[in-house]
Amino acid sequence: MAPRPPRSIFGILIIFIFLSGCSGDRFQEASTKIGELGSTDVYMTNETGVMFPSPRRFRATEQEDLEKKIGQYETIINNFPDLNYYAFYLELIQYSAHNPVSGDYPEADAGRALEYFIANKPPELILETLPLTSFQDHMKYYYRTDHHWNIKGIMTGYEKIYKMLAENYPEISPRIKTKKIHTFKDIEFVGTWARELDYEVDPEPFKVAVLDLPAYKVYDISGNELDHGRMEEYFAGEYGQDYYTDHYVDYYGVDDIGYLEYISANGAQRNLLIIGDSFINAIEPLLASHYHHTYCIDIRRLPDYHFSMSEFLAEHDVDDVLFLGGGEVIFYTWRWTVKP
Repeated sequence: MAPRPPRSIFGILIIFIFLSGCSGDRFQEASTKIGELGSTDVYMTNETGVMFPSPRRFRATEQEDLEKKIGQYETIINNFPDLNYYAFYLELIQYSAHNPVSGDYPEADAGRALEYFIANKPPELILETLPLTSFQDHMKYYYRTDHHWNIKGIMTGYEKIYKMLAENYPEISPRIKTKKIHTFKDIEFVGTWARELDYEVDPEPFKVAVLDLPAYKVYDISGNELDHGRMEEYFAGEYGQDYYTDHYVDYYGVDDIGYLEYISANGAQRNLLIIGDSFINAIEPLLASHYHHTYCIDIRRLPDYHFSMSEFLAEHDVDDVLFLGGGEVIFYTWRWTVKP
């Protein structure tokens, strides 16, 4: 009988087998393609039932567009140097190295756009991120069947943004604390990926933060007061019960409005401009609680995607500018061009 190998060799073999079976994430699940939305493949993890899109590509064309976007930041900052500029980047799973199917896409972004952006962005643009250090982070910060951030992601993002803004805003009011996390027990949330594919899945709870915010009002571009979002109605039990009801949009407010203005009764003297997409809907009231006027711009919803910083600043007094969103908002120009 051959002699038994020393214990240390067994340890080495176990470590080798473990590492060779892991591709980025520890205990990473296998996934199955379940459909296509346009040019995007949609997958689902086999065990936990988490839906996610195929990786975003990073090729020469994406790098060229990213360079144009960096040039836009530089132009805006040079033209209006007295403002404070911030970018908060949500590392969505399609841009992450921890996308479970990145290995099947040779041109997968896998964090390359962020790396290039950090190396080349204007130094005046302060950058903070909500990073994905694993696929588990994606499951922690985002819904299982929807591309939007859940309450854990929203409140983590708010805390990070608050600290970032406070760097140049020493008199900022105290951070809003979460009183409690409320779960709507009779809501079973099914998100965008499942809805668009008409794919029946096990729903998940819909949770929101109960917050003590200063009084505020919301106006459209014509100065009409709006009832944006349906938070009060939800707590009164007034919400849709259809399987595919989009509770994220219904609760936080529809994202088909290109301009919103929050006016808060908080005694603040500063004003904030936020440029982003539907991710900002859930965080607008939190950030607006620290400013007098908060202007929220979704360039996708403006006529001809036209937004000029000089035109806007000619009519609105702004101290801080925040770009907020995933790679489409922060890195690229199509539908997100900020004209001087």
